[in-house]
Amino acid sequence: TYIIDVLACGGQFSTKDSIKVDVEPQPTALISAIGLTTICKGSGGLTLSASGQVGATYKWYNNSNGSTFRVNTDSVHTFDYFAYSFNACDDSIISNKINVIVNDIPVKPTISHNSGVYTASTNTAIWYFKIKGSSLWTSAGATGKIYAPTNLSVGDSVSARETANDCFSPYSNSLVFGNVGINNFNNPNAEFGVYPNPNNGLFSICLL
Repeated sequence: TYIIDVLACGGQFSTKDSIKVDVEPQPTALISAIGLTTICKGSGGLTLSASGQVGATYKWYNNSNGSTFRVNTDSVHTFDYFAYSFNACDDSIISNKINVIVNDIPVKPTISHNSGVYTASTNTAIWYFKIKGSSLWTSAGATGKIYAPTNLSVGDSVSARETANDCFSPYSNSLVFGNVGINNFNNPNAEFGVYPNPNNGLFSICLL
């Protein structure tokens, strides 16, 4: 606040006035990501946060306002996000840029089963099993087109999915692990094979 005091006639007369001057700080702008900036399509989004001088207001690259911005992950894209910071005088400055990559998710595979061996429609499937009565899929520790489990019990389930760029596909169809059945067979010259061998009591039998 500036004050002026005027005296006249040796101080016999005086007057005083004042004026208040507000000096706005120069705008500053910094944006940061709350979470990873390389994400998967449909993952729910990423929040960017802006900060700056006291009393700052913010406008993002798409003219939306506010100190936070939610990145849309409904589409696959790569973009440099940024914002502007404004002071009360409407002076502005652009922030740093944050590169965000939204990767696509792989197509889920399909699986089939024959004689205790599971086959995926892709060559790089990641295999999972689920204990009977459980809702939780557990990694089988196996990858590839073929999966021949040796640690499952009757009623357990098997599924698979794909991964690319740290993004996972939905689970494939699931198949239930079942009993091995042998119909009556009358052929003294027939030969049978057991797979896997050795095994833990769960195996497949095939006619050679």
